[in-house]
Amino acid sequence: MKFLKYLRNIILFSKIFRIILFIVLLFIGFFFGIKYEEFVNKNTNLKKRCISLNSLSQSPKKIITPTSSYISE
Repeated sequence: MKFLKYLRNIILFSKIFRIILFIVLLFIGFFFGIKYEEFVNKNTNLKKRCISLNSLSQSPKKIITPTSSYISE
């Protein structure tokens, strides 16, 4: 009977351990998800800024439209 009591203690420990691990992993996953989203958004905004700065540094080009020859300057 000592063996069954021993198994009962192990089963109780494993149930408690699984519950704690399940809750802790949810919070860890949520935390890393938030950090990953901040990282991705920061890099995306940086790329957008680089593209907009490159477009501003280029000289403006004259847009030629079919009606531009009829408009007097």
